[in-house]
Amino acid sequence: MTPERRARLLAEAAGEFAEYGYEQASLNRIIRATGLSKSSFYHFVDGKADLYEQTLDALTTDFRRSWTGVDPRVFEVPEFWRHLETLVAELLARAGRDESMSLLVRLFFTSDAATDPEGPESALATRVRAWLADVLRAGQRAGRVRDDLPADLLGDSAFAVVAAVDAWIGTRGEAPSAEDVDAASRAPLALVRAMLEPAS
Repeated sequence: MTPERRARLLAEAAGEFAEYGYEQASLNRIIRATGLSKSSFYHFVDGKADLYEQTLDALTTDFRRSWTGVDPRVFEVPEFWRHLETLVAELLARAGRDESMSLLVRLFFTSDAATDPEGPESALATRVRAWLADVLRAGQRAGRVRDDLPADLLGDSAFAVVAAVDAWIGTRGEAPSAEDVDAASRAPLALVRAMLEPAS
């Protein structure tokens, strides 16, 4: 398969999985949209799980190429929450400009990544959770994150909040309004902060 045709196949697959979720995604729709014959498709792809894994891998590679991440140690400061707000705003702005990142987020949170240790997104979920726990440990050392619970448990709780808000956006019957999207984009950090900030 030429690189151009493979890119088109993965782009169509990303859109399909993001819109319908893994279970409801249709390989037939993807095949029709790319103009491949079924025999050509199955020559290069073993099935839905393989296509999903290839799609997620391609989106992850694109994202990592464009964003190298942030060292968790920079959060070990009194301005912990302001730093986190700045990072979230940067990521939201990037997602608004970068379709690959937007699709990656939608696939990541609509595919039970948080609960399926055997799923293709489990390696990515593991890296995200480890980074988040390190950020929260830095916040604990700075006195800006509660320390009565382990950082990895707090990270899992924060991860669940983000997933719940994303699922709410993704499962609404109608397209959410701009106001809903704006409120929902700010909701996870506000909820996480209320949950994790030490009592004054």
